[in-house]
Amino acid sequence: ETGLIPCQLCPRHTFAGPPVFGGFKQCEPCPEGTYTARLGSTGPSQCKQPCQVGFFSVSGLEPCSPCPVNHYQPNLGQQRCIECPNNTYTRELGRSLEAHCEKLDCSPIKCQNKATCAIINHKCRPGFTGQFCEEQISICDSDPCYNGGRCEAVAGTFRCVCPPNYTGTRCQFGPDECIGINCPNGGVCQDLPGLGTTKCICRTGFTGLDCSQIADPCQMANPCRNGADCIPLQLGRYKCKCLPGWEGQNCEHNIGRF
Repeated sequence: ETGLIPCQLCPRHTFAGPPVFGGFKQCEPCPEGTYTARLGSTGPSQCKQPCQVGFFSVSGLEPCSPCPVNHYQPNLGQQRCIECPNNTYTRELGRSLEAHCEKLDCSPIKCQNKATCAIINHKCRPGFTGQFCEEQISICDSDPCYNGGRCEAVAGTFRCVCPPNYTGTRCQFGPDECIGINCPNGGVCQDLPGLGTTKCICRTGFTGLDCSQIADPCQMANPCRNGADCIPLQLGRYKCKCLPGWEGQNCEHNIGRF
């Protein structure tokens, strides 16, 4: 609320840049129709659109993957897809309606030994697909990892090995470029939108790209009001020399001119 350290993270679906000197920075809402996946977003570029119908993601926001075969999703911004009822299936990925789940036609299928034709749980053993689970596949063929992450098949599922500084189960979160950056004198590093862009947010009384310089508050933004003179002190402090009829730290109180 003061714009000074310590600071709070902006809530989800909002963002804020660095605070301005002598004031405070409010968290701004994301552009209409976009949302954030986590707290502390630093710019509108981190506001993402929700997954469209027929798609899903870990966060419910872009980037998204199509619903797998035999599943559908009719709603926006979902983290999982809905499985079709038993004895129904879909022909394609990314289906959005339960009506896309077709009933199984068993007439051309000749089961032997008194077996019954049916779809049960829509699942083959891990690594297999096809109407009869006869086709062997690699679980990584769908490229489930984002941002150059490497997919590794593990016990019927997969894991993503992310590039340096990328995080998330599918490497969906960008790098924290503040790692290894020092902002002296109590400054805090802020990871800005865009690759390779950071900024030091300085404590009151310090300035410069790395917060190494002592600030002159009288030059940066005169805090004294109502015609008062600003007198700089050590370590970024100041005092105000008020005109007659005014008092207070910043000469903000009118005690009467007459």
